[in-house]
Amino acid sequence: MWINSNSPLSLSFQAAQFNNRPPSKNQLRQAACKKDKAKVKEEKGAYQQFKKDYPEVWQAYDQTGAAASEAGPLEAKVRELIKLGMAAANKSETAVHSHTHRALETGASEAEIEHAVLLGLTTLGFPNMMMALTWCRAAMAAHKK
Repeated sequence: MWINSNSPLSLSFQAAQFNNRPPSKNQLRQAACKKDKAKVKEEKGAYQQFKKDYPEVWQAYDQTGAAASEAGPLEAKVRELIKLGMAAANKSETAVHSHTHRALETGASEAEIEHAVLLGLTTLGFPNMMMALTWCRAAMAAHKK
């Protein structure tokens, strides 16, 4: 099986296979939400550890990011949607999750977030766009909880 056998998604598939029926959309959505919450927790831990291990590097990085954000006329929501598109193009699942949450926090609607990813269809290709869209939807579902 191509899915990690310990993942919640794998467990949903295994349970469905045991009953000889495919997993429901709800089972898949719940498994994706569990995976997203675990990933966010893991990312926050690694992020916080980096800040502790390399405080000077972190401070310089943070200041550079803040300076870039304030260097132009774009408002926070637009900046986060652009960063989301960049994360999708980079095929970075963790960055897609992070910028989806940040976009929601700056007032972006779910429709605006999905549109930002959908715009990558012809640039990224359908499979890559769908992968990023799936990550966004999981992050949005987790953000609601």
